[in-house]
Parts: sequence; structure tokens; C-alpha cells
Amino acid sequence: MILFRLKRVTDNPIRNVILATILFGVDTLINRKYKTSLFEGREIIDFVCRRGVHREPGKREGRIRGMNIDLNGIVVVTGNYGSGKTEVSVNLALERRAKGIDVRLADLDLVNPYFRTREARHQLRRHGIEVILPREQYMAADLPILVREVAGALREQSGLVILDAGGDDAGATVLASLADRLRDLPVNMLQVVNPFRPFTESIAGCIAIKKQIEAASKMKMTGVVGNANLIDETLPEHIYDGYEFAAAFACECHLKLEFITAPDSLAAEVETGRMACPVLNIKRQLVPPWKAAAALT
Repeated sequence: MILFRLKRVTDNPIRNVILATILFGVDTLINRKYKTSLFEGREIIDFVCRRGVHREPGKREGRIRGMNIDLNGIVVVTGNYGSGKTEVSVNLALERRAKGIDVRLADLDLVNPYFRTREARHQLRRHGIEVILPREQYMAADLPILVREVAGALREQSGLVILDAGGDDAGATVLASLADRLRDLPVNMLQVVNPFRPFTESIAGCIAIKKQIEAASKMKMTGVVGNANLIDETLPEHIYDGYEFAAAFACECHLKLEFITAPDSLAAEVETGRMACPVLNIKRQLVPPWKAAAALT
């Protein structure tokens, strides 16, 4: 029997950990003596990591909605190769634009010639999103071209600017060239993690990738994005497991879990009431040549 729900905490992560440890200890003693529980285990995790986000018990939602993603200013999206960071960047841009926010998306992936933001440039522009890319004659070139328009976008303090960086530390190196420009600006630097990919199937692996990207970019992570998926084989259980993994990773690093993702094909099945963070609905735009991108409304 759960007697209390945790609803409010401070913004100090260390204080949250101390409070949660005390609560857990008290709850354990009561459970041993009276065979009951003051708090649900998941609520203590939310208490520490998501700063008091409250879920009503037993709440279910049939559509992928609920809490809103709250990102503005400059957002740098990073991650290891295959984490799905570019698909996340594209869908985040579409979601923010649908909310009426002016969005500019810069393709900073200078090391990987496949599945880059530029592949979805036509869909993005049709939806009113400015895509910052090399000139047309260099579009297909595997060259380290950083267009000057990126610096211009950083100077404008309005709307949302998404910087889609390359994978791993090699891809994040380009961010070091922007470090001076970004130093005095409010920047959210997000690490996209997929626990079903090599090198990030453990918390230790994600931490190692985080340190490598931070060292190469000369910047610090501020948040985590959970992008658990097995592409077409993804099931709701993978989303739930991925959420727990991303929450644990964020908690371990004292970072905010900004949101997780779920495929649009599972929109009727995923119970967002099980998550204490926003869920970004993913409509795949970066697909192999023999597949069609998901339709955008």
C-alpha cells in the first residue's frame, strides 16, 4: 500500500539524493516491520532525477503526448554513431515548429556521409524550418565544411537553433571551433542514448562516450535524450526499458532527462503515464533509399 506520493523537491541534485536516501531508509524499515510501503520505488527515482514531476497512479494515455518539451535558444544534439541523434534533431525541429516556434537546424555532421540532416532538408523547409547547409555544389561531398551562416544563427537570440553534431568525439570536434562563440550563450547540450546500440548498452559505456564528446567539444553536457529503439522491431517494452535506462544514466551524471522518443507507429500503444518526462513522437525521415520516409502532416 502506498501512503504518500512525492510531488515537490528542490533544484539541488545533491540535496535531492540525500533526501531520497533518507526516505528510502525510512521506507525500508517500515516495510520490514509493517509489510507496507510509504513510497513507490519509481517515485523515489523521479524525486531525485526529474525534480518532482508527479504522475497520477494508474494514469494511462493512449496517444504519445502529456508533458511538453521545453527547449529554446541553442540546443546541441550529440551522441555516439548510430544513436539516432540526427533523426531526433529532425523530429525535434518539426515538433517545435508545430508549436509555433521559429526553428533553424544546422547540419554540423562533417564526418559521416550517411543519414545527415541534409537528407531531410526538403521536408524541413516545406514546414517552415530554416536548414543551414553547405552550398549545393558541396552537398554530397564528404568534406569538413562549416558554413558561416552557423555563426550568424548563433548571434540571433530568438526561437530555437538546433546544432546536429557528428557522432562520437570525432564528430563533436567541430563544436570546439564554436566554443568561443557559445561560451557566453545559454546552451543546452544533449546526449542521445540508445541502449540497444554497441558501446551504450551500459551506464559505464554512456559515461565514457559523454566524457569523450565533452573533451572533444570543450563543452559540458546539460541533458539526456532517451532514444531506445530497434528500428522496425521496436516494441512498447523497449520504450519502457529505455526510459528506465536513460533515467538512471541522467541520474548518475546529475543531468536532466529532457525527453525520450517513441516511434509514431506505437503511438496507440505506449502508455506515457509510465514516464515522468516528455515523449517525442518520431516519424522517421532518414531512411534507406528503398524505403519511404514517414508522412508529415
